[in-house]
Amino acid sequence: MCGMPSPAYETLRADIIVAMKARDTATTTALRTADAAITRAAMDANVEIADALVLTTLRKAVKNLTDAKAEFAAGGRADLVAANEAEIRILERYLPRALPSEQVEAL
Repeated sequence: MCGMPSPAYETLRADIIVAMKARDTATTTALRTADAAITRAAMDANVEIADALVLTTLRKAVKNLTDAKAEFAAGGRADLVAANEAEIRILERYLPRALPSEQVEAL
């Protein structure tokens, strides 16, 4: 597995180092968890880490966090809801922005 690494993955890895130096534990933990999931997905599929794999893995992580957030809210766990919202915001920085519904309808 040699070749050009994914720019999205390289950005995520660089941001882990920045977060660690800033002692931002929430960001460091979220990005390290995402890094582990991306690496595991690449190993499971026996492929190199590409932008498509990074985006797919991050989308899946955001979906899982959103689902868990709903369950925590139903259980009255505001602390866990807030933690999940923070992690979702961190991971969404690495996903492409969705078009607003008005622009989608115009297309």
